[in-house]
Amino acid sequence: MGQEPLGVGIIGYGSSARVFHIPFISASPSFQLRAVVQRQTRAGQPDAAIELPDVTLYRSVDDLLQDDKVDVVIVTTPPASHFQLASEALESGKHVVVEKPFTPTYDEAEKLVQRASKSNKLLTVYQNRRWDSDFVALSNLKARGVLGRVVDFDSHFDRFRPEAPVHTWKADPGPGNGAIYDLGSHLIDQAVHLFGMPERVTGFVYSQRSATSNPTNLDDSFTVLLHYADGMLATIRAGVMSPQQEQLRFWVRGDRGSFRKTGFDPQEAQLKKGLGPSDPGFAVEEDQHKRGFVSLAVERDGAVTISEEEVVDDVPLEQRTYAEFYRRLALAMRAGDASLLPVAPEEAAQVIRLVELVKESSALGRTLQV
Repeated sequence: MGQEPLGVGIIGYGSSARVFHIPFISASPSFQLRAVVQRQTRAGQPDAAIELPDVTLYRSVDDLLQDDKVDVVIVTTPPASHFQLASEALESGKHVVVEKPFTPTYDEAEKLVQRASKSNKLLTVYQNRRWDSDFVALSNLKARGVLGRVVDFDSHFDRFRPEAPVHTWKADPGPGNGAIYDLGSHLIDQAVHLFGMPERVTGFVYSQRSATSNPTNLDDSFTVLLHYADGMLATIRAGVMSPQQEQLRFWVRGDRGSFRKTGFDPQEAQLKKGLGPSDPGFAVEEDQHKRGFVSLAVERDGAVTISEEEVVDDVPLEQRTYAEFYRRLALAMRAGDASLLPVAPEEAAQVIRLVELVKESSALGRTLQV
């Protein structure tokens, strides 16, 4: 007989829960969504009681934490609440997944890591973009040595969004908000996951929108330089004033070849349209020109020629979707082994450390040692 599915409780019922977590929990035989905390419902807003009739609805976090059928709690509330809610969940004997950004401060992140260790419970952070299909392809190229020694890593997430979001907590200049925490925590995590911690950091955190469209001056854009001991430079950028049809996503150059990719991984857009991980075509780039190209430097008879070819990714499709996060989480929970977690909390804490250094570097106008 198969094992009983692990019970999941979600705190919060915003787009993070509905778009990025519930579709993968529902598609996994290892998990069952047992309960959701939605403190209140507003007219015209999603109502968990209606959309999830077979799931227990709680109005308070305390009630969820007392539910014996819940094995793991997923925190999908705004960043300022992550530390308190994750602490309470760990202390109640639950395993915990925290939506990114982990916490607004490195001090809070470190304290959560320590509390998870003391409570003998698993703690991880939902850095789902480690399973963007293009990043998985790039990781595979690096692991195989196709690019040789990487000297430049450019990672962009530029869009054209001249108007600031309204009626959302993301527009509030509170702790853990702003582009450097939102997209920055993803892109910095990808760089650190691929290359480790840098030696120095140079940060520029700013608003590209006008004062009229962004009256709070909350940062909507950033450029980060991660300087590595071997001379490699990682340039990480996100902006909202890029009126391009084809946005550059990755441009990675090594001493044997380069990888160039335009366009974004399709999963987020597909999930927002209602496509799920079990549906045909999920996570597949419809436009093959957006799958990425590798340019290889080939030396023959003392001459170097550059050839370009489309990336052929031999990583199985199921390992190139956000479902891989939950597959690894299930393995870790079944084994009670933190080393199997999809994202080590210590790594997630280091990302917040770098975010803080980026903000400090920007404020001081100088490069900082890590």
